[in-house]
Amino acid sequence: MTTRRHNPPARGLTLVELVISMTLMTLLTAGIVSAVVLASRAMPPGGAASQTGNAATVAADLAAELACALWFTERTATAVTFAVPDRDGDGTPDTIRYAWTGTGQPLTRAYNGGAPVTVLGSVQAFDLDYRTQIRIELGQPTHVESEELILAYHYPVGGSLNDYPIEGAKWAAQYFVPSLPADALSWSVTQVSIVAMADGMLNNGSMWVQIRTADDSGRPTATVIDEVLLLESTLSYSMLWRHLSFANAAGLSPTNRYCIVLRFQSGPKAGKVQHENHGDRTLPGHFLTTANAGSAWTADPDQDLVYAVKGRYITESPPTETQIRYLCEIGIALQLTGDASSRIETAAAILNQPEIPN
Repeated sequence: MTTRRHNPPARGLTLVELVISMTLMTLLTAGIVSAVVLASRAMPPGGAASQTGNAATVAADLAAELACALWFTERTATAVTFAVPDRDGDGTPDTIRYAWTGTGQPLTRAYNGGAPVTVLGSVQAFDLDYRTQIRIELGQPTHVESEELILAYHYPVGGSLNDYPIEGAKWAAQYFVPSLPADALSWSVTQVSIVAMADGMLNNGSMWVQIRTADDSGRPTATVIDEVLLLESTLSYSMLWRHLSFANAAGLSPTNRYCIVLRFQSGPKAGKVQHENHGDRTLPGHFLTTANAGSAWTADPDQDLVYAVKGRYITESPPTETQIRYLCEIGIALQLTGDASSRIETAAAILNQPEIPN
């Protein structure tokens, strides 16, 4: 006997279940539609996307050219002219100019002063921001020459005055130390003054007034730095100051030693010079004599020639601080449409960083 199975009839949705299902489907459909709308709003239309891409390409090209700039001759918010290394092989830098004249106008590029070529049409905004950096730089120190001053002297005060004749092998000298500032680099003799008179009726002799180097004991060496001939005929028969100008005793070292030497030149006698014994002493120095034309010198630490040495000294001024402004970066903003979201912003780092006026 065969047993037949009977499947139960298919169960349908109840009214409550149907209502719930329809509600869920409605919410899901609404969410999908909203996502599509939002995505469509986030994406620019096809033409705007193309314009934004063009603007980005031009901005990148401009930044690349600005990065190589050697110097700038025009710098405004809407135009820039600059030089770049030689590109056309003529051995000289080339010039490039970008310019924009206002809303809706094209951005143009000119090369070596040629006609402007449009690189972007109908530009809504273009702005260049020049970013600079100030550096403190030290200049070169400068040499400063003093006015003419008395740098060494002995004036008669409190001692006894004596005459010393300059004749034949009998010469006289004065070791002196110039009064210089501690930072003096060098100095010069511009004038030597002595007290002298003629010696004898013929009055036709002469002597050299010399500046020589001195040894460690303060005695003259054979090295003559400069000399001036003093004629006995210009001297009177009383002791008077005589002022002699020197032109070649320059660049003297503050650490070296020096002497005034009164050397016989011609005539029976060349004149007499005045010196002081046991006078008040302000500056270091001493009187010297020789009886054998300078082969040997005798120093007398209690005596000094009556003299004065004028000169100038050189010091070094400290380097001055100078503020120098360098162009280090240029910000670039470019917008082709009225939609602010299409604005392109970038920056060009200026590799050469040229100096620009403050």
